[in-house]
Amino acid sequence: MFVKRLFTAAIGFVLLFCFFYVGGSFLIGFVVGVDTAVEEQSKASPPDTAKIKEEAKEKARADVAGHLQVITITAVVLSALSSLVLAFGGLLPWCRKQPPAAVANDAT
Repeated sequence: MFVKRLFTAAIGFVLLFCFFYVGGSFLIGFVVGVDTAVEEQSKASPPDTAKIKEEAKEKARADVAGHLQVITITAVVLSALSSLVLAFGGLLPWCRKQPPAAVANDAT
């Protein structure tokens, strides 16, 4: 049972790490894109969408590259904790402890 839970935790760690890593990068890119769009919106001239897109992409790439270590550490910690809770907490059906088998009474 322990090996099954450990294997489930390892697979869960890999999948959750990918999810949190990509999600963290998307979140930073989204925030930078919104900030860039709001800055351009506040200017008096009509917005140039192509210019805003390119500027937001460059800022987002630089910001994600600058915070890559924080994103990676956060993804590792969150995925490790989540996968251990899922595997050893009994939330997944194949990781639950089985109830002891009932013993029939032979003294009849």
